[in-house]
Amino acid sequence: MKISYYLNKGRKKNLYCRISDGSERITFSLEHSANLETWNSKTEEVSDEDIYYYTLINFKKYLTLKYYELKNSGKENVLEILKTDALSFLHNSGIEGIAEKMFNYFNNEDDLPPYYEYINAFEKFKNLKRGDYKVQTMGSIIHFYINDEVFEVDTYQGKIATLQSYIENKSYDEIFTMTDSDIWGEIYVDAGIEKHIFLPKMLNEWETYWRTNYDKI
Repeated sequence: MKISYYLNKGRKKNLYCRISDGSERITFSLEHSANLETWNSKTEEVSDEDIYYYTLINFKKYLTLKYYELKNSGKENVLEILKTDALSFLHNSGIEGIAEKMFNYFNNEDDLPPYYEYINAFEKFKNLKRGDYKVQTMGSIIHFYINDEVFEVDTYQGKIATLQSYIENKSYDEIFTMTDSDIWGEIYVDAGIEKHIFLPKMLNEWETYWRTNYDKI
């Protein structure tokens, strides 16, 4: 099975998705106008400056997961089911419907608020209506664009999930650049983690970091 994006240059909303499985193939529009000048024909991707860049990456992951889920459950006409699924996301709201579905789907286990609550909070904060701004989802964060201004909306649950992923993936550079060093002094002051538990674990991570990154540093 292969999932790819391609441009239908005869259409204003020119970005399409193709899913192939042996001799079977289905295509559908993603209701989005990709920039022809920045389109990467080798990787079949929009530029990372495209507001839906991360949504499209997650959509491929989603379709792949659903494909194997349907196959393993013995379903027939799997590609048609995937297409129907995708079209239901696109209905009425276009590619933003996919962005909403992907945000909710991939953040479900982290107990983040649903996508629409971010939208409602931002509109109330700025006294705006839909169409006055653009939305970009990035992991557990949502960016709102108004002309040249960018507003970032995050949550307590989102911060926890992001830090947890840094730690689980041993993303030491991100831990260094994306966290406040002062907060580490507060961790074992709090009764939640005692010093004799925290310090050995921190020392072990520190030694692992230097063993694996010494040459690069």
